[in-house]
Amino acid sequence: MVNPLLEGLKGKRCLVTGAAGMIGRQVIRLLREAGVDVEPTDARSVAGQTILLADLSHFEVCQHVTKNRDFVFHIAGKKGSAKDTHEHASRYLVPMLQMDANMLRACAENGVPRLVYTSSIGAYAASQQPFKEDVDRDFPPMDPICWAKRMGELQIAMAYKERGLNWGCVRLAATYGPHDTFSEGAMLMPSLMFKIKRGDNPVGMGSPYPIRDFLYAGDAAEGIIRAAVKGTNGDFVNLGSGTACTVSELVDTIGKVIPFTYTFDTESPAIYQSRVMDINRAKEWLEWEPKVSLEEGLRRTWEWYLQEESC
Repeated sequence: MVNPLLEGLKGKRCLVTGAAGMIGRQVIRLLREAGVDVEPTDARSVAGQTILLADLSHFEVCQHVTKNRDFVFHIAGKKGSAKDTHEHASRYLVPMLQMDANMLRACAENGVPRLVYTSSIGAYAASQQPFKEDVDRDFPPMDPICWAKRMGELQIAMAYKERGLNWGCVRLAATYGPHDTFSEGAMLMPSLMFKIKRGDNPVGMGSPYPIRDFLYAGDAAEGIIRAAVKGTNGDFVNLGSGTACTVSELVDTIGKVIPFTYTFDTESPAIYQSRVMDINRAKEWLEWEPKVSLEEGLRRTWEWYLQEESC
């Protein structure tokens, strides 16, 4: 049965940026299962996928790909570990600012009626916990993800105020799933799976104490679609599990799916001690909440990773 929310998208011309990425693929899957006309676009090609190649750092390109679109799902971005984004901030800040500014400006000038912009939990300052939309307005020092994503959020707010465009904007928790980037320098979860797959014995870990909020990509995709359809009134909405999970608890849960040995470095510093989202606004505004448990999401991700690696 097709989700009633998606019935209203039939016959609409939808553009999905970041189509080759983990979340973009899930959004495209849900839309196509509902019979929606989707144009995937990305800066890179992917085997087995028909993708409109587009460099969104150029305004003229953004004008072209967004013309006559009914819905734009702007999911494209640059993803990296906290360590890498802090040590190489300019690799993230400048391209993200260029791409987001051009895409959102082009959508506004082309009068795209429905759009969703994917921001990040990284847009929050490391202060009050759990993160709640209406209390945190301060910037942490020199965090490129925070600065870039908040600039995108500001464009969403201006489009609402100045043009009456009720676009959607979501801040995503630490999202994981099939088609993630699995490497030693990746985010916490795919990096850990990479080391397990590589055969590290034991797997060396940092501190077991930092607290995180993990969201399965399929759940994120449904929330993104809901935000595009419903809009977020010029503001943003958190999409996360709403549940605190320590690194130690994450490792224990992965151990239920993949038996492995590990060691913690309890003296290892963490850039962020705690990052958890309040998701009550998503429940109220979008009628959304996550469905896939952490253990089930990890199982699906690991099974896909093994299958992908064997191809």
